[in-house]
Amino acid sequence: HESRGLGDVYKRQLLERLHGDLSPWLEALPAVAGIHLAARCREPLDVLRIARHLRQQGLEVGTLPPFYAETPAQAGFLFGFGCIERDDIDPALDLLRAELRR
Repeated sequence: HESRGLGDVYKRQLLERLHGDLSPWLEALPAVAGIHLAARCREPLDVLRIARHLRQQGLEVGTLPPFYAETPAQAGFLFGFGCIERDDIDPALDLLRAELRR
């Protein structure tokens, strides 16, 4: 299925960045299935603030805390591959990196 193939390409591209220039802040979590990939923060970060700033720049990124039933929730992000063009992934991750550096 073509969309699955594209999802694999997106996932590979995202993982390359998570293991590369984003690795000081984020660590990829094992993916079980689906078209999402999660990454936890290596240090405490205000992921809700970061996601809000990214949304103001037109980039939607999910956060992990809403998915935790117990506290404290793990700080991190949830990345989806369904609504982004391949050529837009690196610029989007550049925006994320800029927010992480703040």
